[in-house]
Amino acid sequence: METLLNHIPLVMGLLSFVGGLAAWYKAEVKRRYGAERDANHLKTAYEALAANVAHLDKMLDQRLDAVQREHMELKSLLQILIARIGASESQLLSHRDRTAQ
Repeated sequence: METLLNHIPLVMGLLSFVGGLAAWYKAEVKRRYGAERDANHLKTAYEALAANVAHLDKMLDQRLDAVQREHMELKSLLQILIARIGASESQLLSHRDRTAQ
């Protein structure tokens, strides 16, 4: 009986160690899962951001092309009007400078 009582602390220590080891392993598995999940969230967020930037770049190119076309049309119309009134650009600019003063 005495020898059995002498081994109780050893058995309790081993049980505590095994319990602690199991708790540590469980926490480590949760930590790894959390890190993997965070990495996947970051990856999908990065992919969505890249897709949005590409879409915005495409939209900006389309708008700039439209503005460029409008600019060319306006420039052509202005040159036609200048030709119809028979004045040169320098005459129109000098007239504008005189009226601005």
